[in-house]
Amino acid sequence: MQQTSSQKPWVNTLMKAEHVLATLIDWICAFILLGMMASMVWQVTCRFILKLSVPWTDELSRYLWISIAYIGAGAAISENTHVEISLIATIVAKAKNERTRRTWARIIDIVRYGILLGISVYLFRLTWTYLFKAMKVNMLSAAMHMPSWILVAVLAFGLVSMIIHSLFRLIISLADDSAIIDPVYLGKGDNV
Repeated sequence: MQQTSSQKPWVNTLMKAEHVLATLIDWICAFILLGMMASMVWQVTCRFILKLSVPWTDELSRYLWISIAYIGAGAAISENTHVEISLIATIVAKAKNERTRRTWARIIDIVRYGILLGISVYLFRLTWTYLFKAMKVNMLSAAMHMPSWILVAVLAFGLVSMIIHSLFRLIISLADDSAIIDPVYLGKGDNV
């Protein structure tokens, strides 16, 4: 998503910081994806070419897939590519007045990022509690014999990323009425 600019310097700084964080998360996800692909290629090579059973590759691929989903969710919030129902956007985009469309788009942004922030904080609290329980029990995964709390820590990291991006987006939406408006709401996006 293209970054818009604001007349408020601190909002521009916040948008730049969010963009840097999203870029960092994109790179982390790229390395996780590379590891997941290598694990899958090794699994297929061992199973069908070398006729060997290597169970840890399946488990590693599954854990990396979960990791990329949670960690990448923060970047998806930043770029407005998260899963959403665009019915409201279609209705707002049909409004005749540009000012009305912008006002409704801003209200929807504030509600959207507020809901995302609330859900992310709630899930983080649950995950944080479960993380310490998992560390106490010290259960190991079946194939890799890896402590299960490591995956829970990755989930917590992903939720922190979602909290940060939701908070950034909510602050920007509240501070500037034109900083983050999705083009779909203005009748210029793909869904209209």
